[in-house]
Amino acid sequence: MGYSIKLDNGTTSRTIPSNVAILPSAKKTISTRGDVESADVTLKVSGDIVETSEAAIGAKFFDFLSDVTEKFDPVTVTIYQDATVLKVYSPSEGFVGPHVVSFESDKDTDPGTGYSKWSYVFVIEYKAQGSQQQGEEPVFGLTRSLAITKKNGKIVRKVWKVSAQGTSSSSALNAVKAAKPSEKYITEETEEFFDEQRATGIWIWEAEAKGIKRITCRVTFGGGVGFVTVPRPGPTGQPRRFALMNEPKRLEVETEIISYEAEIPPPSAHFTEGPELWRAPREERLQLGSAIHDSVRGEYKRTFHEVYYTTGVVPAPDHDNAHNLINAGRAPADGQVAN
Repeated sequence: MGYSIKLDNGTTSRTIPSNVAILPSAKKTISTRGDVESADVTLKVSGDIVETSEAAIGAKFFDFLSDVTEKFDPVTVTIYQDATVLKVYSPSEGFVGPHVVSFESDKDTDPGTGYSKWSYVFVIEYKAQGSQQQGEEPVFGLTRSLAITKKNGKIVRKVWKVSAQGTSSSSALNAVKAAKPSEKYITEETEEFFDEQRATGIWIWEAEAKGIKRITCRVTFGGGVGFVTVPRPGPTGQPRRFALMNEPKRLEVETEIISYEAEIPPPSAHFTEGPELWRAPREERLQLGSAIHDSVRGEYKRTFHEVYYTTGVVPAPDHDNAHNLINAGRAPADGQVAN
């Protein structure tokens, strides 16, 4: 009866026979939130090599040494007791490894005839997955933050940052993207660190960066009672004023919309037509589609024109969504980062 261990890198395998002693140890890494990020497993394997000569011993040692100096892919480690599998450590179930990280040899205290029995120790390390997940991906080294900027008490900017390590940089990136805020109008920046199996994601929301960036609206009117003046001759003659016929008041609405979207629909009508108020489409200047306002920032602009006449009192205009008031925009929810 005894223990043996098999190392398999997918191309070659080695089974170390049943005279080995295995001293396992493990340590969890726990985040400040209480999540188990990973478990670092160390296997210290010791045994003896027995050959017919010291030369054969040396050849075996250098063969073992190649697990450290020449074989760099992670290995599947299978531990047996006799023919029974006790434990398997697989690269697909961990973050890093298993790897043979060190090898050491020494003459045995009972070296045998011609030093044909030598002892050895090699160490295997493995970073196993813990319970911490982001989205569907297991991760470790997870950090999440949310920065909020306010102006006059209103939220005008939010910045989400997420960083994580995983089984690969692509799996870490998938995990990071799972924390992306649901807000539509945000700027996204992601970065993969291939050597560290790590990825980061940054999302920026700004009150100005909605689909519609800015609306300016101006309502003017003129008309009604008018007068004509008649001059009088001589230095002492006083001009006379005569009332003209009362005309309907002309109302004019000019709206300019700057947007990050090329399709800019017209705003709702600013006045409701009735017996004393009507719209004059033939006098309106129409813009066909949007124009590029700022190609660097990706902004489009479109202007709209409305003309009305009224014979009554000029009513208050209806500004859809209160676009005549300064509003910093409504900030999106904090999302998964803050959970």
